[in-house]
This record gives sequence, C-alpha cells and structure tokens, in this order.
Amino acid sequence: MTPNYNAVPQKDAGAVLSLEGSAPSAAAIARGEKQQPDSFRDGFFAILFIVQLIISVVYSNIARTKLQGIDFSQFQDEDVDIEALDIDTGDIMKTVVVCCTLTSLMTVFFLRLSLSYAKHLVSGGLIFSCVMWFAFFFSMLCTGQLFQTVLGAAFFAVNVWYARRVWSRIPFAASNLVTAAVAVKSNSGLFLVAFSSIVIGFMWTICWGCSFAYFISIVKISCGDQTDECEDDGMNGMSGIVLFLLILSFYWTHQVLSNTIHVTVAGTVGSWWFDPISANSCCSSAVRDSYFRSSTYSFGSICFGSLLTAILRTLRAMAENSEENGIVRCLVQCILNLLSNILEYFNKWAYIYVGLYGYSYLEAGKNVIQLFTSRGWTTIITDDLVRSALILICLAIGVLTGVIGALVNTYFYTFGGDIGIGVIFSIGFIFGAFGSSIAFNTVESAVNTVIVCYADAPAEFQSNHPELSNEMRATWLQAYPNEFS
Repeated sequence: MTPNYNAVPQKDAGAVLSLEGSAPSAAAIARGEKQQPDSFRDGFFAILFIVQLIISVVYSNIARTKLQGIDFSQFQDEDVDIEALDIDTGDIMKTVVVCCTLTSLMTVFFLRLSLSYAKHLVSGGLIFSCVMWFAFFFSMLCTGQLFQTVLGAAFFAVNVWYARRVWSRIPFAASNLVTAAVAVKSNSGLFLVAFSSIVIGFMWTICWGCSFAYFISIVKISCGDQTDECEDDGMNGMSGIVLFLLILSFYWTHQVLSNTIHVTVAGTVGSWWFDPISANSCCSSAVRDSYFRSSTYSFGSICFGSLLTAILRTLRAMAENSEENGIVRCLVQCILNLLSNILEYFNKWAYIYVGLYGYSYLEAGKNVIQLFTSRGWTTIITDDLVRSALILICLAIGVLTGVIGALVNTYFYTFGGDIGIGVIFSIGFIFGAFGSSIAFNTVESAVNTVIVCYADAPAEFQSNHPELSNEMRATWLQAYPNEFS
C-alpha cells in the first residue's frame, strides 16, 4: 500500500482559484498546500514511543506474574467486606451487552438526526450549557455555599453572554456539522478505526493497571506499618521518578491512539473534499491510505505532539495529588491547565495539516495558524459551538441508554438479575456517553478539518459538493460578513 497525499491537490505558484462570495474578494484562494514527500517525519519520537511501549509491556507481564504471589488482604480496608459484594458476573455481562447494543443503535440514530436537525442540536448545546450552570448556581445557593454560589452565578452569566453573542452563528456551525457528518457517513470505516483504537486503549489500560498495582504494592510492602510516612518520603526519590514515568506512559499511549484517529479523519475528509470518488464507501481507499500514513510516515509527528500533552497532563496529575501549600499548588495547577489547554488547541489544528499534507508536527502547526491569520479567520476558529452540541448528544445518549435499559429490565426482559435499577442505569449511562463519544469525536475531528479545507480550497468544495458548498457559503457570509466581504 502506498500513501496517497495526492488526493489533496498541490499548490501551484502560478495557478490560483477564486470563488465569489466564499472568500475575500481581494485575494484569490490557493489550491491547497504543497504535498510533502513520502518520508518518516519526527522519527525520533516514534522510536522513543515504541521503546517505552515495549518496556511498559514487558514490565506489565513481569508485574502480572509477581502480583499473583502477593496477599492483597493485608491492604484491605477493615470496614470493607468483600464477601458481602455478591454480584453475578453473568448478570453484569448481560447488562453490558444490552447497554452496548442500545448505545450503537442510538448513536446511529443521532448521527442521522444531526443531518436533519443540526441547527436545533447546536442551539440546544448552548442552552444546555446555560441550564447546567444555572442548576449548579441554584443548588449551591440552596446549600449556603457562598463561594460556589458566586462562582456558579459568574459562569452562568458568562454562558448567557456567550450564547447571545454567538447565536447568529448557529447556522454556520450547523452547516459545518452537516458537511462533516456527510463526509464521515460516506466513509463509515472511520468508526471502525475509532472503535479499534478504543479496544487497544482498553487493553493498554489493563496492561498499565498491572504495572501500577505492582508498583503500589511494592511501596506498601516496603513501608510496612509506616505507609503514609514512607510514601511521603519515598515519592521524593526513585519511587517518585518511577511514578512519574508510569503516569507519563499511560497518558502518552492514550494520546497517541486518540491523535492517530484525528490524523486519519483529517486525511480521509481531505480526500473526500478534493477527490470524492476515492472516499465514498465504508472502507474506501481514502480511509485505508489515511490510516496507513498515520501509522507510518506521520506516526513520529503524532508521537511528538502527544508527548508534549502527556508531560503536561502528568505534571498536572501529580500537582493535584501534591501535599504542598494550598496556594502554591493552586497556582501551579492553574499554570499547567493553561499550558495544557493552549497545547491541545494547537494540536487540534496542527494534526489536521499533518493528515492533509504530511507536514512534520511543528511545520504543520505553524502553517495552519498562518493560514487562518492570512485569511483573517482567527475569530472563526475560536468559536466552539459544534463541540457543545456533540457533548449534549453524548450525554443524551448516556441518559437514554440508562433509562431504556432500566425499563427493559423491569418490564420486558430481566437481564440484570439481582443488579439494582440504579446500577443498570449507571452502567447504561457510562457506556452510552463514553461509547457515543467515540463516534462523535470522529465527527468533531471532521468538523475541524472542514474549516481548514474551506479556508484552503473553497473552489474545490464547490466543484465536488455544490449543494453543501452553497449552504455553507450562505451561512458563513451571514455569520462572518467581515471575513467574507
């Protein structure tokens, strides 16, 4: 299999295209970026990731063997009676199967719903955010929590102000959502890529959990009765370094899996944008080639950006569990949260250029920001209306899965055995919200790719998808008249 970056056209310095009404009339729109040659980019970080993964898996296998010889009853809380928790694993498995089935059906339903009622979903996301903050404010007011009440009122006011400011842009966000949903639906194999990555992530979590459990058990055994004091002293030395590396490995691997999906979606949507014939089936050549490139030539770039994010998340996790002075810890957490948000925002757009054109990580980030700056679209990319709508959809699917599962168990088929209705609802909500987020995170990646492609080559969109292009051009002109004047 050979990579197919040529699905996205190259920029010709002497040839430019323009599309009246879809871009600033003073400047013609270049036809995409120059494609990068087929080579491994940021290869050092790919090698580093593979080395740490091998070490982690080997250590996990050793840990799993060692754990079998450890008596965990010595760590058990005396107030917890494990034998009293008599739960049939068969009932749990039946509940999981039913909830997964309901999640799949409702994810398909809501994906189709997003094509017909995109505007309502986007506006519903804004209203939902306001309602949730008002509920938080009201509950804190009733319980007499002064600081939380003021905080809730402030966030509620900010959300109301934001909703009023961006309400006129709902049609624009809806057109992006529809276009992205059509692109993903035309290449539904992307969902298989996403779900397979989640399965790998789940297996990795189990593997990592063995390593972490063994590490904690060794610390506790070495400390004996002085566990608290010993852990406090030990975490300042070698065990603290090991803990940092364990947490870093956990976040890094999950970030790589997530960003591989993001880059694959970007490449596939780019092919659908410029060459729809190659991207019009479940496992189209666009899906296969994009996944191949993400797993080979661009894998180092994915590992590079993922490592930076993982480092910040690891530092943030350790800061949250630190016993340092409250003010110092709060300040450190705020700084790390800010840096993490900035980096994740940068990665969101950088990985699109990695998937579309095959740039290295740093080149991709620099070029995509330059693209938006040159177009005057810095305001456009700061709006995040679609994300709110997708979060609302995932929560709705979670609630519906829990409710329907509980109703089916009560009135139609008792699959839960002795499991309570509350537990069935909780399992349904978790599987519904998490499972559907896998699919709709794919849609969100496609939405971001649509914005980049429209900034780069609107004329190609008009040529290959005229109906979607006309709708998008009209809504974008309405939402951002200055940017398209």
